[in-house]
Amino acid sequence: MISNTDLFFEKALSFQNERSRLRENYERALENLKKYRGSEGYAEETKKLKTKYEDDLSALQNKYRPEFRTILDGMENTIGKRPAKAPTGEQIRLLNALSLKKKVSKQELETVANACADNPICLSVITEIAVNNGIHANYTRLCPEMDNSRAQEFVSGLRDGIEDFLKFDSSRASRVAQRYYLINHGRQLETTPRRTFDDKVSCFTEIGGMSEEELQAFCKAGDET
Repeated sequence: MISNTDLFFEKALSFQNERSRLRENYERALENLKKYRGSEGYAEETKKLKTKYEDDLSALQNKYRPEFRTILDGMENTIGKRPAKAPTGEQIRLLNALSLKKKVSKQELETVANACADNPICLSVITEIAVNNGIHANYTRLCPEMDNSRAQEFVSGLRDGIEDFLKFDSSRASRVAQRYYLINHGRQLETTPRRTFDDKVSCFTEIGGMSEEELQAFCKAGDET
């Protein structure tokens, strides 16, 4: 049975390639019409081509959107059923001792974090204690296993990313720049095409902003049954 993340990648790659073909066919048809520029029917024909392209693109988006929603729902369900790893007695004692201190040092946090490096829940508690003491450190990075809350955050990021991916074949950064220059300078900049992908890592990097290491950890959380 195909995993959730593999299915997500295959669907994203399929949509990317289908959209690219639609765009190429549209631009080729426009190019073929250029020899009739200035004629009576040129404007009408280009308008028809644009309308057909937009309708076909909308149909493609409507086809894939519920499929991605189902995959992402499946990831969330899998993560939700995942049992949390219970801390050991020694780890609980260390956390209790840390939480009872009025002032915690960075060295103490690091010492306890290293003793809890195999437990994502303990590390998230230590990170919270650090924040409460004005220390900005993320100790969850010490554990190769991704905790459920972090995995759910990545699913939320994928939901936002896939909607942007479906709507636009231009990069988000270039659209932000385009809007900025239009509002502040009255200039219309060209957007930059979205980076294409042909493997799973670059797919999740482009759509979900994940690193390769984060993807490996996420797969263990979102693909387990």
